[in-house]
Amino acid sequence: MLVLLSPTKTMKDVVLQDKKLNLPTFLDKTKSIYNVLKTFNKEDFQNKMKVNQKIALENINRMQSFKFDKCGVIAIKAYDGILYKRFDVNSLNEKELNFANDTIRIISAMYGVLKPYDSIYPYRLEMQSKISIDDSKDIYDFWGNTIALELEKENDIILNLCSKEYSKSFISHLKNKEKMFNCEFLVQKDGKLKTQATLAKQARGLMARFIVKNQINDINLVKNFSSDGFRFSEENSNNNNLVFIKYS
Repeated sequence: MLVLLSPTKTMKDVVLQDKKLNLPTFLDKTKSIYNVLKTFNKEDFQNKMKVNQKIALENINRMQSFKFDKCGVIAIKAYDGILYKRFDVNSLNEKELNFANDTIRIISAMYGVLKPYDSIYPYRLEMQSKISIDDSKDIYDFWGNTIALELEKENDIILNLCSKEYSKSFISHLKNKEKMFNCEFLVQKDGKLKTQATLAKQARGLMARFIVKNQINDINLVKNFSSDGFRFSEENSNNNNLVFIKYS
């Protein structure tokens, strides 16, 4: 079973070397993106990526020190958002980390598909960015079916914990959609089921942690997840959509 996670906008800028890091699978495509981003000035980053001046300047500095070697940040430790805080990689033991490297895949606009032990460098690029790379119309177009083909190469069940922005980069290209399962984390309030973004991100991180800690390879065992008040709802789920509800 593969477990898919979205990246986060915030990343750690300090380069922390970890042992036995690997190179990402699609470095050639990453280099194509880099060759465009390294030409951007402050205004380019602000206008094309819809970021403020501080983030634009940060991106310029990042591109100046961007590399393609095994001395970067371990991917699973590079992202600094809510999901990864709840995943809490630093508390995992070696056996759990190895299982995570076999199971978890991070979908990235810059790198395509990342394994936890891949060496990466900090960047800021969202999948929905309207930037043309190699005559593509945007980042989705640039990656095309590349991400989907890589995910299906392992011929395994896919548990999608990605946001809609990142799911869009591969779902339409999957040939075996019956092998992909989505997770929804809903909160019941005033008799209605709603998605609360922050709680959903936290739950995705906790779900990924639950799978790694328990070495889960069976999609049916995912239904046993119970954390932060979320419980599996058979009534609201269907064959390929697993719904977990937190009752207020």
